[in-house]
Amino acid sequence: MNQIAAKKKSYSEHIDQHAHSHAQLIMPIRGKLYLHLGQQKQLAAVDQQSLYYIPPYCNHCFYSEGSNEFLVIDIPEVLLDSKAFIHQNDGRAFPLTSRWSAIRHLVLTELDCAAEEETTDLNVLYPYIEKCLTSGQKPKSIQYIHNHFDKLNNRLSIKELANIEHYNRSYYSEWFLKVTGSTPAVYIQKLRVNKAKLLLCQTSLSIADIAYQTGLEHQASLTRLFRQHVQLSPSQYRKMHRPTNG
Repeated sequence: MNQIAAKKKSYSEHIDQHAHSHAQLIMPIRGKLYLHLGQQKQLAAVDQQSLYYIPPYCNHCFYSEGSNEFLVIDIPEVLLDSKAFIHQNDGRAFPLTSRWSAIRHLVLTELDCAAEEETTDLNVLYPYIEKCLTSGQKPKSIQYIHNHFDKLNNRLSIKELANIEHYNRSYYSEWFLKVTGSTPAVYIQKLRVNKAKLLLCQTSLSIADIAYQTGLEHQASLTRLFRQHVQLSPSQYRKMHRPTNG
């Protein structure tokens, strides 16, 4: 799954349970949906004032009562690169603000276009969706990493990142691990791999050019990262995941 997909869906009173490798946004059209995710002890509700984000691989159960309809947006894992929030274990409710209402309107319009056999690409909406998901969520140093990880030869030192948060170097390393689940070096590696995955799937750029656009000087460096994190070479990943024509 490399493309954002969306559908209208109704739920029954039967309690269902599953998990999936993609993230999911559930937005109300009418009715109310009850959710129980991960380690959360209380039920969450998606209604006319709220929506819900479910991260990848999060086990969740759900049911509804009465007439209902929801917009469900599936977001492929390859697009997700903010482990500090959008890969967290338990998901999150959001108030249905004017921004989210605008996204819902755009996606529903795109679904109508698709029904009329017009071309549609929901991936173009993802930067705005991610901005709404992560707004106010990333600490300054993590946002700095996201803004600079793909700059060639930009060495992001622990000292520099710690200074952004006004922490000493030792405490910053412990704090970063607690917030993101990885060290700064591994976090940056994963950002580079995720950006490369997207470029491999959606462009015809050479592997060397993709390495350059992810902040790496040599193609071999990208290949090494892929074998470490994906257990495939970039070429093998592209062959397996890039959509074929026809």
